[in-house]
Formats: sequence, structure tokens, C-alpha cells
Amino acid sequence: MTVHVSGLRLALHPLIAEAKRRMRRRRLTLLALLALVGLGVAVTYVLRPPPGPPAPAAQQPTPRAQLIVPNRSIGPFSLGESRAQIEKSFGPGTLVHGWISYFGGRVLLDYVYKVGPPTKHVQAIRTTWDGYRTPSGVHVGSSLPDVRHLLHAACGGPNEACNAGHGPGGPGTMLWMRSGHVAWIQLWFVS
Repeated sequence: MTVHVSGLRLALHPLIAEAKRRMRRRRLTLLALLALVGLGVAVTYVLRPPPGPPAPAAQQPTPRAQLIVPNRSIGPFSLGESRAQIEKSFGPGTLVHGWISYFGGRVLLDYVYKVGPPTKHVQAIRTTWDGYRTPSGVHVGSSLPDVRHLLHAACGGPNEACNAGHGPGGPGTMLWMRSGHVAWIQLWFVS
């Protein structure tokens, strides 16, 4: 096909053929580039080291004493125990949301429960770990009927919290429920 433009004679076939040739060259270049990227990814995948165990977070030992004594202690920590004695035995712990954390968060201590000035003695102990158990076998994860039966606990309220402790002025033990099972256990001086 030939087109005449103001006295010039242009042939379109050679122009179209050149455009097609350039497009093929671009496609081949793009395919070669994609093949090289794919090869690089494959080589990287094949030559990477095998996965090992996950990197341990600051691991803390599992507590040896795993007994909950209602109204008294969770594991090695007792209500009223001095902060100095705890820090001597277990270190200063880690501050987490106002609580002092031990054993990787398995036990939380508070030296100021609810209101009041800081004290030098444990005012509250909390656990969400299922490794601690009462002498009757109640633990985080126990069902509401088991808590009622084994601890003879009074349960009620919107969260079905179970009180297995004394009244105001003394130590208390509360078991907070979630979906019919113990979510956490807390010992504290009831105010």
C-alpha cells in the first residue's frame, strides 16, 4: 500500500513490518527478563538453608512449683510475700500492663491492687497458664461445673466469675470464666 502525502510517496508496508519487528524484540526481551527473574527466585529457593526451629524469645524456665493454694499462693508466689524476697529469688520481673510478669507471663504479680500507694508486699497474683492447678485439679481451662463441684465456689454475674475465697478484708480467690471455662485465676486481698 502506498500513500501520497503532499507530493511524497510513502510505503506503509515497510513501516508496519518495522513496528512488528520491534514489538517482537520487546516481547522476547521481556520474556528473557522474566525467565532470568524466575531462575533467580528458583536458585534462591533451592540454595536457602533449611528452616530450623523458631528463634526462641527470651525464654524463661517453667516454674517447678505448679500448685495453686486458694487464698494463699500460685506456684512459688504467695500473697503478702515481700517484694525484696521475690526479687532475690526470681529477679525484678518484667512490667506488663501494670503487673510484674514472671516465667514468661505465666504469673503476674501486683504490689498495688486497685487503689492505694505501692506496697512492698504482693497484693495480687494472676495466672492464665493451665499448668497451675489447685489440689482438687481446677486450672485455667476447667469447666464451670467442675469449678462449682471441686472448689464449692459461688459463681455468678455477667462473666460467671467464681469466688472461692474469703470476704472483704481477707485474701480471696476468683476464677474468671470465658465461654464456660476458666480464663484466668486471681488471688488478692479483697478490699
